[in-house]
Amino acid sequence: MADPSRQELGGTLMVLGWLMLLFSLAWIFFHPAANAIGRSVIDVVAICLVAGGIGCNVVGYRIRRATN
Repeated sequence: MADPSRQELGGTLMVLGWLMLLFSLAWIFFHPAANAIGRSVIDVVAICLVAGGIGCNVVGYRIRRATN
């Protein structure tokens, strides 16, 4: 029988990962404005958001798959 708390944890991590990916897209949308004022940190933040989002999705998927 599947453990509901592990399924919820996996689902939560997957939702968090997708939200991080969507937030990184919004972050990149404002990239031209940041370049105009001379800030280059925005690239590093976007890369970290994408890496964290993909990582959360992978871990969440593995947790949900292991409970089924």
